[in-house]
Amino acid sequence: MSGVINYAIGVLTEQRSVVTDCATYVAEVERFFALLRELADLILRQVHFADAMAERLLQGPLADAMAHAGQLALLRRLSGSPIQPEDFLAAAIDAERLGLDQPDARSPDSDWAEAPDGWISPAD
Repeated sequence: MSGVINYAIGVLTEQRSVVTDCATYVAEVERFFALLRELADLILRQVHFADAMAERLLQGPLADAMAHAGQLALLRRLSGSPIQPEDFLAAAIDAERLGLDQPDARSPDSDWAEAPDGWISPAD
């Protein structure tokens, strides 16, 4: 994911070198969110929705990142650590919140067939 976000930054600036693996998972998470903040700042300063660059970003690296997020969700479900499904149209999305501090689901699905043992619905 860091590589895809790094590539998107390069689309808006100049080509960047390929990111290498971090020594730890924590370091990778920190790098990912730092890159995400850098990309968000560039998008705010340089990209307009009517701009062809916005379309290139969405159809290229951002679509790739969304596909990877879906793949990671699938792998988590298969490994027994699923992500709770929710209505993403109702999600608490905030362009300023680009880190691990994320809110709970606003509109989680009440029926979750893959829920871990002991899971209690927020609606209960």
